[in-house]
Amino acid sequence: MTAPTKPHGFTEEAITALIAARGEPAWMTARRRAAWEAFNALPMPDPRKDEEWRRTPLRRLQLDDASPLGAARRAEVTPLAEDAALAAGLTLVDGNVAHRAPLSDELRKQGVIVTDLRTALVEHAGLLERYFMTTAVKATDAKFTALHGAFWDNGVFVYVPKGVAVALPVGVVVAAAAPGRASLTHTLIVMERDSQLKYVEELRGGVPENAEAQSFASRAIEILMADSATLDYATIQRFGPAMYDFYQTRAILGKETNLTLHTIELGAQLSKGHIEASLEGDGASAKLLGLYFADHHLSLIHISEPTRQAEI
Repeated sequence: MTAPTKPHGFTEEAITALIAARGEPAWMTARRRAAWEAFNALPMPDPRKDEEWRRTPLRRLQLDDASPLGAARRAEVTPLAEDAALAAGLTLVDGNVAHRAPLSDELRKQGVIVTDLRTALVEHAGLLERYFMTTAVKATDAKFTALHGAFWDNGVFVYVPKGVAVALPVGVVVAAAAPGRASLTHTLIVMERDSQLKYVEELRGGVPENAEAQSFASRAIEILMADSATLDYATIQRFGPAMYDFYQTRAILGKETNLTLHTIELGAQLSKGHIEASLEGDGASAKLLGLYFADHHLSLIHISEPTRQAEI
């Protein structure tokens, strides 16, 4: 007897199958449905008319080739660093956790959380319901962001409570290993007042189904920083040459916050990123630093006051 094939492409059948398979809380199911509706309602970006998308070769993109429900692959993936060099770490392969570098007992007792989003939906549902795509990145922001909101697979949730300084970095690897399977990872970092964190994430893989096919990634990075929080954040993208990579990063900064955001893009056929820092508190400071071999749009939003500093 032949096993049923999983839906290919981003379709109504695919979103229905994903929701049925996940068994997520009702509020997350509702958000996926709303994001799917937003994706269908929003027009595709037009490189001829949309300034942010000029000179972006979207005509070669073949969304129907992507498989959001493709079977995951088991693969040996080297973690970002030795466990002893990290405060905590995760290695995700096709959405599944392949390795964890656990938090110390001290940090756990202080309330620090570092886990994958699937686990967080079970163990920290209240925090996710409050923060996941509600404030920083919203599904209605853009076409590919809506697609991500509907089909996101897994990702990382980091929560640092008030007054806690995490001395060692959190290190994450996200690997796309199965040929043709879309990479749909989400990063959510929430920092309470007077907290400190270093975070490094590396993206790898992106294997097409054959020599003529493409790989596809749609990801989101949400950073929420309360007053006097300090974050040093780095993303290193090493996708393969067949990958079409779309992502949105948005950080919201409170009073006297300090954000340094490093974005390093070394791979992919096309990587299109929208990176935004919203300086909403007096004394907020953001440095957006990057090395790009791709197409990006950077935004710094100052909310009226002159005491907020930004650097690109």
